[in-house]
Amino acid sequence: METKNIDINIQAAIPASRGIGSMVGSLVGQAYHKVESRNTWQGGDQGWDNDNEKIRQGLSTMLIPNRPIKKYMLKDVDIFNACYYSRGAGDSKEVGIAINLHEDSTFDQFFPLNRDIFKLVKSTPDAINDALKGQGDNFFLNPSAVARVINDANRVEVSAVDNLIKALNSIKQNLVTAINENTKKAEKFAKELQETKVETVDFRDILKGEVGAMVKVSTTKGAE
Repeated sequence: METKNIDINIQAAIPASRGIGSMVGSLVGQAYHKVESRNTWQGGDQGWDNDNEKIRQGLSTMLIPNRPIKKYMLKDVDIFNACYYSRGAGDSKEVGIAINLHEDSTFDQFFPLNRDIFKLVKSTPDAINDALKGQGDNFFLNPSAVARVINDANRVEVSAVDNLIKALNSIKQNLVTAINENTKKAEKFAKELQETKVETVDFRDILKGEVGAMVKVSTTKGAE
């Protein structure tokens, strides 16, 4: 039978952490939940940056919101293993429990044994909001609690989008009104010009002083 050496730090830690180890071990075969935020702009963060750069360089006249509009999602991660793991080297070695430890020694989650792992089960709003900001542990066991919090965040974004649409619709109507008014003014001027008859005058005679400088104008409106 193959034998493996167990890190001495892990051997020392196991007796004092059996409760935590047992609790986390019982999660194998279940799933934990995490939150993700994504930029809804076409092309995501890269598309947002590219469009902003084009505008900055004067290569595009497109309109873009003054901040990314985010969407917040709940993601499930199956737990296929949970084991004691020692990370770091020398005096900085830290013993904890790794969730989903891979062959390349990477893992999905790592919890030091001095962390109160039992608090993770509660999935409190503060912890979820911290995860949305990229802070704290993005590890939750209560999907309903997580969904409530992140959907509230999504509703804030929906409200912001609705306000932006309302403002843009108002601006659009203002522009359409200006187009219509400009067209009417141009048509009115063209009609007045067409209906106005100016007697032929040789301006060279006016300059010579041989003809009075008065131009007689009549309109077809008043003609009988």
